[in-house]
Amino acid sequence: MILFDNHRNPVSERLVFVNNPDQAIVSHLPDKTNYPARSLVKNSITITNSQGQPLTGNFSLSVTSDREVTPDSTSNILTQLLLTSDLRGYIENPSYYFQNRPEAAWALDLLMCTQGWRRYNVAEWASGRFVEPTFPLELGAEISDIVQVDLIPGSRLSAYMGGTLSATGIIAIHTKISRGKQTDYQLSNLKSILPLGYQLPIEFYAPKYETTLQISNPKPDLRTTIHWQPVVQIDSNGLASFEFYTADEQTTYTVIIEGLADDGTIIWKESKIRVKN
Repeated sequence: MILFDNHRNPVSERLVFVNNPDQAIVSHLPDKTNYPARSLVKNSITITNSQGQPLTGNFSLSVTSDREVTPDSTSNILTQLLLTSDLRGYIENPSYYFQNRPEAAWALDLLMCTQGWRRYNVAEWASGRFVEPTFPLELGAEISDIVQVDLIPGSRLSAYMGGTLSATGIIAIHTKISRGKQTDYQLSNLKSILPLGYQLPIEFYAPKYETTLQISNPKPDLRTTIHWQPVVQIDSNGLASFEFYTADEQTTYTVIIEGLADDGTIIWKESKIRVKN
């Protein structure tokens, strides 16, 4: 926000954060209130916008044991995308500014006055004062020595290069023939590249307790990260689900859900699950 005089000269400037309540509404419903050790937890997720309309998209989730892991209560996907990525300097507790409390809104306004970001000098632009670039804009570079560019597939390399060459293909750039002295040199412009290609994602390991023998296994289950799922799809009705098995310790679990809907709406939710025999 900039205040100008009648000659379009800036008099004062300040930043304003518009905290719109347009994040996704996430409902997490486990199938039970308490769970014994080594039992199956079935979870239902409902995601809508602020008007109650279902959202589609995907999210990631983690389930950790509160006995060993302290969840980060100061930062999440909401604070990263809307606040800290555009501010200068260190912010001690970004999530504090998004609490639904008058003092949090007041503190957020103070933060804008002290660590607000700058991207464009709006005052200079509005006054008609522009900064000329140090180097002129290049509209196009003419390369006069190149006469031809070929894409040679691997099946034609032997005939093209002579001998044997193990590769899937090359880009051949032909230049004009030099009229000067010919000198023997190494072909330093040839490099073999072996891409890794696509790899199937590795599934996060988690034990299953489907039989009495598995449940009575004397080997202790002391997992701290109970479940992790990088991609959970949301269907057209705004519904998703996931499941996992509890470990041995009687404690509470923290479930953190973070993601983006297809329309860009931020998805974030933190909830608790209790394990008690």
